[in-house]
Amino acid sequence: MDINGFGADLKNESQPENDKEKTQVRKRLLFFGRVQGVGFRYRLIRAAKSLGLVGWVKNKADLSVEAEAQGEEKKIRLLVKYMRSVSGPTVTKVQSRRLPTVEGEKDFILRW
Repeated sequence: MDINGFGADLKNESQPENDKEKTQVRKRLLFFGRVQGVGFRYRLIRAAKSLGLVGWVKNKADLSVEAEAQGEEKKIRLLVKYMRSVSGPTVTKVQSRRLPTVEGEKDFILRW
């Protein structure tokens, strides 16, 4: 499924929208399950960019995938929801922790 199919969720998730929901936040996301060797990072990058998020994603030695995503809180929630639903990878658990925002980031990139 394409991230655009989740557009209705994005619009309906937080009605009415207020300034708090538009505030930029940054989250460290750890995805566990069958998330390496299945195109997970590339799908995450594509989805994050389409949502207007910035940050990065990388594989970890323990076979999980780590990402830092920055943007509107509701868009980060939508990214996680989408990544749990894609076919191929199997996300069994996601850990999320809020971080300080990073100024000057312009893109969502792959880290090694």
